[in-house]
Amino acid sequence: MNVMTTERKFKGKYFIIGLLFTWAAIIAFQNPADDIAALVMFASVLAIVKGSLGFFDRNKDTDIKNKPAHMLISIIDLLIGIFFLFHLALGMIVSPFIFAIWFICDSVGHLINQDVAKKISESYYRFSLVINILGVIIGVMLFFNPLVSALTLAFLIGFYLLLTGINYLIAAF
Repeated sequence: MNVMTTERKFKGKYFIIGLLFTWAAIIAFQNPADDIAALVMFASVLAIVKGSLGFFDRNKDTDIKNKPAHMLISIIDLLIGIFFLFHLALGMIVSPFIFAIWFICDSVGHLINQDVAKKISESYYRFSLVINILGVIIGVMLFFNPLVSALTLAFLIGFYLLLTGINYLIAAF
């Protein structure tokens, strides 16, 4: 029997992002009606951290298949985070659309780099595939039905953030 062993390194960047996404999900689930402003602020900080880590660490991460697309997604994360941080009221109004675009772009970016997930394990590959397809579906739901999205925004965001956080935590190891 031929057994291939690959040594995996702990990825602190993914671990930090996974913890932040999971923490944001917990905030979203605690009190959805009252926490939209807090969620928008936290999501803006999360997007800035994620975008910064992705942008400044892009040359060190050898697993990234399409570096220009990765850099574009990191820039989009930074811009969304800065927008939300400095325009909280407007961010709350347009948040279903902004989150929809963010979820779709982020999930499509991860789908493009699915071969990285396959290197980790077959079960992680399947999990990541499902999570990112759900991310696209949630993004489309937010984008095309903003009234319902406004009512369920915290739950949908919390669900996406939790799944994405778990995905990053698994990828860290």
